[in-house]
Amino acid sequence: MKQPLIVALTGKPSSGKKTIASMLAPSQGFAALSFADAVRRDAAQAWRLDVRLLSDPGLQHVPLNSLAAGMCSDPAFMLWLTDGGEQLPPPRSPAWVIQRWSEFRCRFIPDFYCRQIERQIGRLVGCGWSRIVVYDLATAAQQTMLHRLGAKVVRVHRIDMATAQAQTLDGVPGLTIKSHADIENTGSLEGLAAAVVDCMEFLEVLVLTPYQRLVTEAE
Repeated sequence: MKQPLIVALTGKPSSGKKTIASMLAPSQGFAALSFADAVRRDAAQAWRLDVRLLSDPGLQHVPLNSLAAGMCSDPAFMLWLTDGGEQLPPPRSPAWVIQRWSEFRCRFIPDFYCRQIERQIGRLVGCGWSRIVVYDLATAAQQTMLHRLGAKVVRVHRIDMATAQAQTLDGVPGLTIKSHADIENTGSLEGLAAAVVDCMEFLEVLVLTPYQRLVTEAE
Protein backbone atom coordinates (compact mmCIF):
# COMPACT_ATOMS: atom_id res chain seq x y z
CA MET A 1 0.00 0.00 0.00
CA LYS A 2 1.31 3.42 -0.95
CA GLN A 3 2.36 5.60 1.97
CA PRO A 4 -0.21 8.39 2.47
CA LEU A 5 0.77 12.04 2.61
CA ILE A 6 0.12 13.25 6.17
CA VAL A 7 0.42 16.94 6.99
CA ALA A 8 0.37 17.84 10.69
CA LEU A 9 -0.34 21.46 11.60
CA THR A 10 1.07 22.90 14.81
CA GLY A 11 1.07 26.37 16.32
CA LYS A 12 -0.42 28.54 19.02
CA PRO A 13 -4.19 28.71 19.66
CA SER A 14 -6.08 30.85 17.13
CA SER A 15 -3.15 30.83 14.70
CA GLY A 16 -5.37 29.57 11.86
CA LYS A 17 -4.74 25.83 11.86
CA LYS A 18 -8.41 24.87 11.54
CA THR A 19 -8.91 27.42 8.75
CA ILE A 20 -5.97 25.93 6.86
CA ALA A 21 -7.44 22.45 7.31
CA SER A 22 -10.71 23.69 5.80
CA MET A 23 -8.73 24.90 2.78
CA LEU A 24 -7.03 21.54 2.34
CA ALA A 25 -10.06 19.34 3.00
CA PRO A 26 -11.54 18.51 0.63
CA SER A 27 -10.44 21.03 -2.06
CA GLN A 28 -6.86 19.77 -2.16
CA GLY A 29 -7.86 16.13 -1.74
CA PHE A 30 -7.24 15.94 2.02
CA ALA A 31 -9.29 14.32 4.78
CA ALA A 32 -9.13 16.30 8.03
CA LEU A 33 -8.62 14.84 11.52
CA SER A 34 -7.96 16.33 14.94
CA PHE A 35 -7.07 14.99 18.37
CA ALA A 36 -9.62 17.35 19.93
CA ASP A 37 -12.42 15.83 17.86
CA ALA A 38 -11.38 12.37 19.03
CA VAL A 39 -11.69 13.50 22.66
CA ARG A 40 -15.08 15.12 21.97
CA ARG A 41 -16.50 11.98 20.36
CA ASP A 42 -15.26 9.84 23.22
CA ALA A 43 -16.64 12.19 25.88
CA ALA A 44 -19.98 12.55 24.08
CA GLN A 45 -20.35 8.78 24.14
CA ALA A 46 -19.55 8.68 27.87
CA TRP A 47 -22.16 11.37 28.62
CA ARG A 48 -24.59 9.94 26.01
CA LEU A 49 -24.86 13.32 24.29
CA ASP A 50 -24.75 14.70 20.76
CA VAL A 51 -21.11 15.56 20.07
CA ARG A 52 -22.22 18.92 18.68
CA LEU A 53 -22.94 20.07 22.23
CA LEU A 54 -19.22 19.76 22.98
CA SER A 55 -18.22 21.42 19.69
CA ASP A 56 -20.35 24.58 19.82
CA PRO A 57 -17.92 27.54 20.17
CA GLY A 58 -20.52 29.60 22.01
CA LEU A 59 -20.95 27.00 24.76
CA GLN A 60 -17.32 26.13 25.52
CA HIS A 61 -17.27 27.83 28.92
CA VAL A 62 -20.98 27.65 29.77
CA PRO A 63 -21.82 25.29 32.69
CA LEU A 64 -24.63 22.90 31.73
CA ASN A 65 -26.60 20.51 33.94
CA SER A 66 -26.38 17.82 31.27
CA LEU A 67 -22.58 17.89 31.57
CA ALA A 68 -22.40 17.39 35.33
CA ALA A 69 -19.84 14.74 36.22
CA GLY A 70 -22.61 12.67 37.79
CA MET A 71 -24.22 12.33 34.34
CA CYS A 72 -21.21 10.42 33.01
CA SER A 73 -21.86 6.73 32.34
CA ASP A 74 -18.39 5.65 33.51
CA PRO A 75 -18.28 4.92 37.29
CA ALA A 76 -14.47 4.86 37.22
CA PHE A 77 -14.41 8.47 36.05
CA MET A 78 -16.71 9.58 38.85
CA LEU A 79 -14.62 7.70 41.42
CA TRP A 80 -11.44 9.29 40.02
CA LEU A 81 -12.98 12.75 40.39
CA THR A 82 -14.28 12.25 43.92
CA ASP A 83 -10.94 10.75 45.00
CA GLY A 84 -9.43 14.02 43.82
CA GLY A 85 -11.84 16.05 45.94
CA GLU A 86 -14.27 17.12 43.21
CA GLN A 87 -18.06 16.99 43.42
CA LEU A 88 -20.38 15.26 40.95
CA PRO A 89 -23.60 17.39 40.93
CA PRO A 90 -22.38 20.86 39.79
CA PRO A 91 -23.04 21.84 36.15
CA ARG A 92 -19.91 21.67 34.00
CA SER A 93 -18.85 23.33 30.76
CA PRO A 94 -17.81 21.52 27.56
CA ALA A 95 -14.25 22.81 28.07
CA TRP A 96 -14.18 21.26 31.57
CA VAL A 97 -15.54 17.94 30.30
CA ILE A 98 -13.03 17.72 27.45
CA GLN A 99 -10.09 18.60 29.72
CA ARG A 100 -10.98 16.29 32.60
CA TRP A 101 -12.10 13.38 30.43
CA SER A 102 -8.86 13.57 28.44
CA GLU A 103 -6.84 13.59 31.67
CA PHE A 104 -8.80 10.56 32.91
CA ARG A 105 -8.33 8.61 29.70
CA CYS A 106 -4.61 9.38 29.45
CA ARG A 107 -3.69 8.90 33.11
CA PHE A 108 -2.34 5.38 32.48
CA ILE A 109 -2.16 5.41 28.67
CA PRO A 110 -0.62 8.76 27.61
CA ASP A 111 -1.04 7.97 23.90
CA PHE A 112 -4.69 6.87 24.21
CA TYR A 113 -5.95 9.37 21.63
CA CYS A 114 -2.85 8.96 19.47
CA ARG A 115 -3.88 5.34 19.01
CA GLN A 116 -7.37 6.44 18.02
CA ILE A 117 -6.06 8.89 15.43
CA GLU A 118 -3.66 6.28 14.06
CA ARG A 119 -6.55 3.86 13.62
CA GLN A 120 -8.59 6.58 11.91
CA ILE A 121 -5.72 7.27 9.53
CA GLY A 122 -5.55 3.55 8.75
CA ARG A 123 -9.28 3.42 8.02
CA LEU A 124 -9.08 6.49 5.76
CA VAL A 125 -6.18 5.00 3.81
CA GLY A 126 -8.14 1.76 3.50
CA CYS A 127 -11.02 3.75 2.02
CA GLY A 128 -8.75 5.25 -0.62
CA TRP A 129 -7.63 8.54 0.95
CA SER A 130 -4.02 9.37 0.15
CA ARG A 131 -3.86 12.85 1.73
CA ILE A 132 -4.63 13.52 5.40
CA VAL A 133 -4.26 16.68 7.49
CA VAL A 134 -4.13 16.53 11.30
CA TYR A 135 -4.61 20.11 12.41
CA ASP A 136 -3.85 20.21 16.13
CA LEU A 137 -0.46 18.62 16.79
CA ALA A 138 0.57 19.81 20.26
CA THR A 139 2.25 17.13 22.40
CA ALA A 140 5.28 14.87 22.42
CA ALA A 141 3.15 11.71 22.21
CA GLN A 142 1.30 13.08 19.19
CA GLN A 143 4.55 14.11 17.51
CA THR A 144 6.09 10.66 18.07
CA MET A 145 3.13 8.88 16.50
CA LEU A 146 2.87 11.21 13.50
CA HIS A 147 6.65 11.13 12.93
CA ARG A 148 6.49 7.34 12.82
CA LEU A 149 3.83 7.61 10.12
CA GLY A 150 6.03 9.96 8.09
CA ALA A 151 4.01 13.13 8.64
CA LYS A 152 5.21 16.50 7.38
CA VAL A 153 4.92 19.04 10.21
CA VAL A 154 3.91 22.59 9.30
CA ARG A 155 4.07 25.34 11.91
CA VAL A 156 1.48 28.10 11.60
CA HIS A 157 2.43 31.60 12.77
CA ARG A 158 -0.20 34.30 13.35
CA ILE A 159 2.03 37.33 12.89
CA ASP A 160 -0.63 39.88 13.84
CA MET A 161 -0.94 38.36 17.33
CA ALA A 162 1.26 39.34 20.25
CA THR A 163 4.45 37.32 20.46
CA ALA A 164 4.22 34.68 23.13
CA GLN A 165 6.58 32.11 24.55
CA ALA A 166 7.49 29.29 22.17
CA GLN A 167 5.09 26.37 22.17
CA THR A 168 6.38 23.50 24.28
CA LEU A 169 5.75 19.80 24.24
CA ASP A 170 3.68 18.52 27.15
CA GLY A 171 4.56 21.65 29.11
CA VAL A 172 8.30 20.91 29.12
CA PRO A 173 10.22 24.20 28.76
CA GLY A 174 12.75 24.34 25.96
CA LEU A 175 11.28 21.53 23.84
CA THR A 176 9.63 22.71 20.64
CA ILE A 177 7.97 20.79 17.86
CA LYS A 178 10.30 20.65 14.86
CA SER A 179 8.66 21.58 11.58
CA HIS A 180 9.38 20.83 7.92
CA ALA A 181 7.78 24.07 6.76
CA ASP A 182 6.10 27.23 8.06
CA ILE A 183 3.01 29.21 7.14
CA GLU A 184 2.63 32.86 8.10
CA ASN A 185 -0.95 33.94 8.72
CA THR A 186 -1.33 37.70 8.35
CA GLY A 187 -5.03 37.64 9.16
CA SER A 188 -6.13 37.83 5.51
CA LEU A 189 -7.93 34.80 4.07
CA GLU A 190 -6.56 35.48 0.61
CA GLY A 191 -3.03 35.84 1.95
CA LEU A 192 -3.40 32.66 4.00
CA ALA A 193 -4.67 30.70 0.99
CA ALA A 194 -1.69 31.86 -1.07
CA ALA A 195 0.65 30.87 1.77
CA VAL A 196 -0.95 27.42 1.95
CA VAL A 197 -0.37 26.86 -1.78
CA ASP A 198 3.23 28.08 -1.45
CA CYS A 199 3.77 25.66 1.44
CA MET A 200 2.37 22.75 -0.56
CA GLU A 201 4.69 23.55 -3.43
CA PHE A 202 7.62 23.77 -0.99
CA LEU A 203 6.73 20.31 0.32
CA GLU A 204 6.49 19.12 -3.31
CA VAL A 205 2.78 18.35 -2.99
CA LEU A 206 0.72 18.59 -6.16
CA VAL A 207 -1.68 21.55 -5.91
CA LEU A 208 -5.15 20.53 -7.10
CA THR A 209 -7.01 23.83 -6.65
CA PRO A 210 -5.87 27.45 -7.21
CA TYR A 211 -5.58 29.50 -4.04
CA GLN A 212 -8.46 31.80 -5.03
CA ARG A 213 -10.89 28.91 -4.61
CA LEU A 214 -9.45 28.06 -1.19
CA VAL A 215 -10.63 31.44 0.09
CA THR A 216 -14.21 30.51 -0.79
CA GLU A 217 -13.84 27.11 0.90
CA ALA A 218 -12.69 28.73 4.15
CA GLU A 219 -15.36 31.44 4.30
